[in-house]
Amino acid sequence: MRLQFGWRPLQLLSLIFAIGLALSGQPSTTRISDTIYLANGQKFNGYVQIEWQSFVTPKAPIAPYSNLIRVIDGILDVNLVATKNTGETAYYRVRYFRNGRVQFAEFWDVPVSSVPLTVASVRLVSPPEPGQSGVPGTGIDLPLPQEDVEGLPADLADRPVKGPNYSPSRTVYVNPDGALEAISGSPTDCVRVDGTATPCGSGDSANYQVDGEVPAGVVSGVNQIFTLSAIPGPPESLQLYRNGVLQKRELDYTLSGAVITFTLGAMPQPDDVLLAYYRTFQGSTAPAGSSGSLPQVVCSLPGSSTNALTLTTLGSCLVGSSMLQAGDRLEIQFDFALTGTATDSYQVQLDWNGTPILARTFVAGDVTASNRATIVIGSATRQYSTTSVGQVSVLQAGTGTLPLPGGTFPVEIRGKLNANSAAQLTLTSYSITRFPRVIVP
Repeated sequence: MRLQFGWRPLQLLSLIFAIGLALSGQPSTTRISDTIYLANGQKFNGYVQIEWQSFVTPKAPIAPYSNLIRVIDGILDVNLVATKNTGETAYYRVRYFRNGRVQFAEFWDVPVSSVPLTVASVRLVSPPEPGQSGVPGTGIDLPLPQEDVEGLPADLADRPVKGPNYSPSRTVYVNPDGALEAISGSPTDCVRVDGTATPCGSGDSANYQVDGEVPAGVVSGVNQIFTLSAIPGPPESLQLYRNGVLQKRELDYTLSGAVITFTLGAMPQPDDVLLAYYRTFQGSTAPAGSSGSLPQVVCSLPGSSTNALTLTTLGSCLVGSSMLQAGDRLEIQFDFALTGTATDSYQVQLDWNGTPILARTFVAGDVTASNRATIVIGSATRQYSTTSVGQVSVLQAGTGTLPLPGGTFPVEIRGKLNANSAAQLTLTSYSITRFPRVIVP
């Protein structure tokens, strides 16, 4: 008699193997299966590193380990032993690597499940242990090597460090080694750019601070031009505020000497408050007995060209009467060049608020010509002298007196050809330099 069983040999072997595993105490696993995306909607491609410390399951202890899984086209699929309800130290630390750097990190607590779970269902939203911090939104700490943070080693290498003389609550300068050091001196001293400190307004600096000055001019909504009491020196020292908002030079306004010209879009409106802070070399603002004033360039620019037969403005500069003090001297220089078919004579002219103070006709051979005017500001009069010379034409000089207009006025340089030709007259450059008076003790 033969016994008949309902099991095939292979099925019987599988059953025996499964029973053996169960008896051996191997813990069961939960499958985590999901598609990972970047914030821009693209699928994540890179690596996921899953780390865990040792913990104990009801069936067996789990040794610490780290598993690196490659994620292609966003697909993450991994089996993990359940950690939920096995102790406060049982969790997985998960880091996402892309382009060789850690992109983000999180912690997982995996429950027992017979069906696959998503990442969202295992991600921790609160710290696995009290006192840890670092994971965005969880307060969990993730100590990362410096090289895992993109750009961090280079940034740390470039950061300034404390020098041997560093001290808090002091003005700091960068020493020759690139370290930060405190500047020693009296609390009332002024600090130079080289880190030295001297009493303000003393020595050879002749550089004085003007704080909270209201520029002269009508705040009407249509007036663009305002004047300071002194010329900022250097011009970059001017900090101009409109209703407490710092204005940007060349975008909100331009500066010529002591004259501020607002652009149309930034023009002050009624009830606006203007305040100016700047340094100045102007001797008249220095404390009594101080000396040493440096020249200031009011403007220095290339001019334009013309082939017109009428006087045409080729360069101009605005001058503020308030910046001119008795004892000052203005020097105006401008140069011309004749190009093309240079067979034509030409005429040049310098106008002071519409009054010609230099007018000269040059011959065709004067391919280049140079001109200069000096205006001396006296207590009662303004006297000028001029010189003019061409490549062929001899030196010519002149002198006279001038009115000093109030407010802001133009200084213009004009030129024209005297006959039709293929020549072109160019104002190659022009400049106005102010030489302030010097207070002698």
